[in-house]
Amino acid sequence: MPIPNPLAKYRYFKTGIDLQWEACHADTANHSTYGMLECEIQAMEAWKAEMDSLYFTLLESLDPEPKELLQQSQEAWEQYFHAEAEFSTRFYLDLDGTMWHIEMLSRQREFYRQRALALGAYLGNNFSEPTLNLSINLSLHLHLKLNHR
Repeated sequence: MPIPNPLAKYRYFKTGIDLQWEACHADTANHSTYGMLECEIQAMEAWKAEMDSLYFTLLESLDPEPKELLQQSQEAWEQYFHAEAEFSTRFYLDLDGTMWHIEMLSRQREFYRQRALALGAYLGNNFSEPTLNLSINLSLHLHLKLNHR
């Protein structure tokens, strides 16, 4: 008898931005490195705009104390993002091959995506179902599967 996956609710939830990103990559006109880079840039900019919008909407809805905490949280997140982006840019640009540039932008896009989903969850947005890092999801699933034998 198969073991039910208790993490099924943490599936990768696709938003309109995700669907546009997939459609961009599926378009044969974007099957060049340049085209793929453009798809990543468009999606990254869309997620950044979504994150900013959700941040300001949430900020306006809070009382002074939680508002200050959110501002501190966002500032810390931005510092982390910029440090990570600087590192990943240096790391990937030092590798041979232009496909690494796509991976670099993809990582940065995903950072914006995850922050936007987290902020949206505070606002009760339908698209903001919980998401887990894939490695955490797989580790938990494996742990649960091994412990239920």
